[in-house]
Amino acid sequence: MGQSTRVAVLAGACIASLAAPASAQDDDERPAAALGGAAASAAAEAPRHPASPPKRVWYGWQTLTMDGLSVAVPITLAAAKSDAAAYAFGGFYLFGPAVVHWTHENVGTGFASVGVRVGSPLVGLLAGCAVSCGGRGDYEAAFAGLFLGYAAAVVLDAAAFAWEDPEPQRYGARPTITPTASIHRGGGTFGLVGSF
Repeated sequence: MGQSTRVAVLAGACIASLAAPASAQDDDERPAAALGGAAASAAAEAPRHPASPPKRVWYGWQTLTMDGLSVAVPITLAAAKSDAAAYAFGGFYLFGPAVVHWTHENVGTGFASVGVRVGSPLVGLLAGCAVSCGGRGDYEAAFAGLFLGYAAAVVLDAAAFAWEDPEPQRYGARPTITPTASIHRGGGTFGLVGSF
């Protein structure tokens, strides 16, 4: 093999080695492009379901906690021979769950809770009294009606009233206002910096 033939073979090998990575790279890019195209067409063909509405959040365990305190605190106070047991029961039973609703920004629900907690035991008491009181001095049904009205108010408040809608999703940063102050020789400055 002559000198010119060896140079030609070496030159051909160099050219082939330079061309091989380029074609391999093209081959590597083709499947990726094909996969990307397939994924895009699959995404385009996928049925578009409307976004499900956000689920409501139950906070009834907080009203039930207040109802538990309306029983536990008066029992503890009565055991300590305190006169405040009835006031503690009334305060926790009537206003404890209402405050829970108000802290969840359900103002109307809080007032409805107070109304149900007053009305339901009274209705139970009157119904029980109508059944059994009739002048005979038999008050068991009246007390049973009072207790059932109380239990109905507690269950209704926790099961039906103690729900809130999740906060709407906010886009972007919330507006902020920050006070600024600086003191220097000869005076000072005070101002507000805001981002909107």
